[in-house]
Amino acid sequence: MLNMAVSMLRHIESLPALPGTVNRVREIIYDKDGSATQVAEAISQDPAIAAKVLRVANSAAYGFSHKVDSVQLAVSLLGLVETYSIVVSSAVINVFDKSRTFDYMAFWLESQACARVARALSKFLELKNQTGVFSAGLLHDIGRVALLQIVPKHYERVSPALVGLALVKAEGDALGLTHTEAGYELALHWGLPAELAEC
Repeated sequence: MLNMAVSMLRHIESLPALPGTVNRVREIIYDKDGSATQVAEAISQDPAIAAKVLRVANSAAYGFSHKVDSVQLAVSLLGLVETYSIVVSSAVINVFDKSRTFDYMAFWLESQACARVARALSKFLELKNQTGVFSAGLLHDIGRVALLQIVPKHYERVSPALVGLALVKAEGDALGLTHTEAGYELALHWGLPAELAEC
């Protein structure tokens, strides 16, 4: 099992790269001279990602008091880390091949629900730094998609009905690698902020 796990970790390094828009946004965010205006301009070049950022900014999860109708305003209100995470999440599903047995819609809805609950809890607990909480919830299970990509036949043997520790144990037993470990490696490979990779 250990050899299989090591082999899978090596394959994670060969996962497809994210689309150019995502990479451009990441470059701007990590550039000390990068600005929200530059991020908005990069996002505006990709209609699908621009629509996603606007949709999230206008969602009840954020509760802004007025309609957000420009990418520039959305980026300013959401902040750079949150915006980057939304950009990444909007591109993630398209990067991977579809599986006959994996319910991507259910996966996406569960990720959205987790993100909303994480935001609500952080507000309720009055956490000082709430940046990235929504995104961490949104991307928390991305390792499941990564495992499906690198070892589809093996991962399809893990029951989709399992959750929590039962899922982690089944993955460890079947693959020698869990979705939490795969998600962490994938997040590092894609250059996500460390606080998101750890989640």
